[in-house]
Amino acid sequence: MNAPCEMGTLRGYILTCPMHFAQFDIRTGKVLKKPFIKSEPEGLPEKFRNFFEHSEEMAAKISTYDLKTFTVRVEGGDIFLML
Repeated sequence: MNAPCEMGTLRGYILTCPMHFAQFDIRTGKVLKKPFIKSEPEGLPEKFRNFFEHSEEMAAKISTYDLKTFTVRVEGGDIFLML
């Protein structure tokens, strides 16, 4: 969904998407967990509640692909990235 993964969370080597909460292994780029929608927050207007009624069905239809990774090498104080 082109979510900005740099706004996600990184715990160890697991990156969690800020939009649909899919998880990726940053060492390999592989998908670890498919997307899911968090449960409905309290007090939402009716038009937003409809979204959460179908959220599990929608999350199952989101295509999630492995992330592209790059070889990184550290030498002394320099970081080299192979593009």
